[in-house]
Amino acid sequence: MKHIFIINPSAGKKRSTRALVDSIQALDVPYEIAFTEKTGDARRIARAAAEGGGAVRIYACGGDGTVSEVANGLAGFSNAAMTCIPVGTGNDFLKNFGDKAPLFSDPENLWDGPAFPLDAIDCNGRLALTVACSGFDAQVADDVHTYGKLPLLGGQGSYIVSLGVNFLLRGLRHSWTVILDGKPLPERSFVLAAVCNGRYYGGGFMPVAEARMDDGVLHTLMVKKVSRPAFL
Repeated sequence: MKHIFIINPSAGKKRSTRALVDSIQALDVPYEIAFTEKTGDARRIARAAAEGGGAVRIYACGGDGTVSEVANGLAGFSNAAMTCIPVGTGNDFLKNFGDKAPLFSDPENLWDGPAFPLDAIDCNGRLALTVACSGFDAQVADDVHTYGKLPLLGGQGSYIVSLGVNFLLRGLRHSWTVILDGKPLPERSFVLAAVCNGRYYGGGFMPVAEARMDDGVLHTLMVKKVSRPAFL
């Protein structure tokens, strides 16, 4: 079996990348390490590894963006499995594993770990593992990396700053046609829509506590248009 570690060096500090490489090199298994340079590299590398035909395990070493790219690259290949080593901003995917999430930080716990299936959301041909959202929360997520570059901010802090800026300076109202069981809903104005396969997004926020990644169910949260005080 091949073990391929796809590392996004932009997701963590240089010293954390060096420590990660050292821990990989300490494994007593054959491995390959590939570094990403731009958006799309993780998906391309994962897809090429899966297309080789042999059994392969891909380790997404980065944040939720790296995890998402690897998942999209491996989708449809029964010979491939993936896991992740968290060195990103939010690492919301791993929060779904509860008190076992810290185990993912050490490659020694992963190389021979059990494999099991998870659900995914097909959103216009692109897979989402945890939450697919539109509206206000998507605006916040879109801006978060801008504020993550500020000193002393990281993880949930950058999400909170982005939330505050969007709440104060951008509109809350969005217009959609929502079709449920083949019938459009009368409401057209919403603040946000979140389709939840997992429980966490935004560095630890939990829109739907009941969501699980292996139960075959998608929970959908629609927030109707409200005033700013009500939203706050």
